[in-house]
Amino acid sequence: MTAAIDATLGGSASNSYVTLAEANTFAESQPWETEWATYTDDQKTIALFQGVRWLESLLWVGTRCDPSTDDADIPQALAWPRHDAICDGVKASCGSIPPQIKTAQIELAFQFLLNPSAVIPIVPTPGPAEGVYVKRQKLDVLEIEYEEYAEHSSCNECSDPLIFRDFPWLRPLLGCWYAGVGASRQIKLVRN
Repeated sequence: MTAAIDATLGGSASNSYVTLAEANTFAESQPWETEWATYTDDQKTIALFQGVRWLESLLWVGTRCDPSTDDADIPQALAWPRHDAICDGVKASCGSIPPQIKTAQIELAFQFLLNPSAVIPIVPTPGPAEGVYVKRQKLDVLEIEYEEYAEHSSCNECSDPLIFRDFPWLRPLLGCWYAGVGASRQIKLVRN
């Protein structure tokens, strides 16, 4: 028996942004509706858990609402709902989750059903390393030289979370709710 979905908005034990009924309703308007219907409720529930798992690994704009809506002593379990953020003129609030977030969870769940190892690698596959590595460092007058791995596979942004490289449609779907879009981080260097 699969664990039950708890899609309580801002709940302390929430494990999904959408209910199974919401996911089924969304699927009815998709070209993959017939395929979605072939899976059991348990399979869909597990897939929805995997979809939210990946969304929870991303950085979001705004601030997590606190405390949870069902216990003033416990924070909400999931990253959404949030406040102090505006995306395309829509202000985030503790009373709702943007439809893009819910859609992303369902779309990722469907991808998981189609190919579980595409979303969660089951067995690591040996292959060429990708990205760049530090080829040479020089400390006096700080020099760092980077080099790309010889068998590097192409990617638009190699620092992207793996989920964006596997599903490039996800970043535009999340839009400006995802904090990585145009976000920057500062690293403070202190000289002794």
